[in-house]
Amino acid sequence: MGNSMSVSTHKTFCRFCHAYCAIEVDVKDGKPIKVRGDTDDPVYGGYTCLKGRELPEQYTTPARVSKSLKSNPDGDFEEIDTDQAMDEIAAKIQQLIKDHGPRSIATYVGSYGYQNSAALVIPKAWHKSIESPSYYTSVTIDQPAKAISASRFGAWGGGTHKFTDADVCMMVGNNPVVSQYTPFGGPPPFSPYARIRDEMKKGMMIIVVDPRQTEVANRSTIHLQVNPGEDATLLSGMIHIVLKEELYDQVFCTHHVEGLEELRQRVEPYTPDYVADRCGIAVDQLLKATRIFGNAKRGVAVGGTGPDMALHGVLTEHLILTLNTICGRFNREGEQVPNAGVITAPTPRRAEVHEARPAFGHGPRSRVRGLGEIIGEMPTAALNDEILLDGEGQVKALICLGGNPMVAFPDQ
Repeated sequence: MGNSMSVSTHKTFCRFCHAYCAIEVDVKDGKPIKVRGDTDDPVYGGYTCLKGRELPEQYTTPARVSKSLKSNPDGDFEEIDTDQAMDEIAAKIQQLIKDHGPRSIATYVGSYGYQNSAALVIPKAWHKSIESPSYYTSVTIDQPAKAISASRFGAWGGGTHKFTDADVCMMVGNNPVVSQYTPFGGPPPFSPYARIRDEMKKGMMIIVVDPRQTEVANRSTIHLQVNPGEDATLLSGMIHIVLKEELYDQVFCTHHVEGLEELRQRVEPYTPDYVADRCGIAVDQLLKATRIFGNAKRGVAVGGTGPDMALHGVLTEHLILTLNTICGRFNREGEQVPNAGVITAPTPRRAEVHEARPAFGHGPRSRVRGLGEIIGEMPTAALNDEILLDGEGQVKALICLGGNPMVAFPDQ
């Protein structure tokens, strides 16, 4: 009885990934001892993944740094008072700015930084205040293609169709059953397998494009097991078929789409036979998948992280947007949209085109090959060289927040 009385339960949410699952945490003597899904939550329904349930082990692992440390001349670390550490760091940064300029101070924010609401706002504001452009995040190295393609493509103010009322969902290099991740329009990241199963029971068709026989591919209606790096080829072929067989939304395209005839010319060489041969798939599979997607009234295509890190990542994401657009996979005037404003004030969702606002190549340039900013950030792929390359603007101090670049992209 004494032990049970010392255990308290707290409702919160998991910060391990972007799903933010609702959880209950049992705490004893100030430490979490067990995590489970919150069955009272109407959205998550008690779901947690293995990673979330292991949060107590992460919290109590001996490898967790719970105090300020400073390296000594021998290369070991010794404890230091936090206030003293902050003063020493501030003095060092001030001296580096004085000697080498503000560009010498860099920050890298990893994926874990995105799980803290202040972890993105404060570092950006700090870099602006010291006038250093050397701000890096995981976004510009694992999924920059999404930001680049979306910004130059334009957008539809009403948003895309949602998964729960779709007839079809095509996932390109996305395996949400394991990753708990999918862009909007794909399976929700909480309990993704159950969501896929339930929607397929109602008649949804699932198309998976992936060189690997993934967990979600095993549950799909059609698995297009393309050769690695041929995602853009496949999508070009699907667009070719959609246009040739007039499966596209002609009314939507007439009123809202520019460059349709040029697109038709560009994909003309991507015939079913050519695409099937290059991708290593059967022609009838390609035709069947395309017709399922094109004939569906609602549903979207989404891309995962893998295609963004493969050949022609930006082109692949651009073609995914193109396929969704010509098929008119957007909410129209009068349709219901999710989350009209809960934490933040609701904003109007207008069924209209938002003009493209290119977010690549503007602002300060990297010293490495003259690379430009991506969504207001320096490209993380250049960070290693920015540290090693001598000269004005060389990075002399790197602050890491919620990320470990030596593990995330090692041996660079």
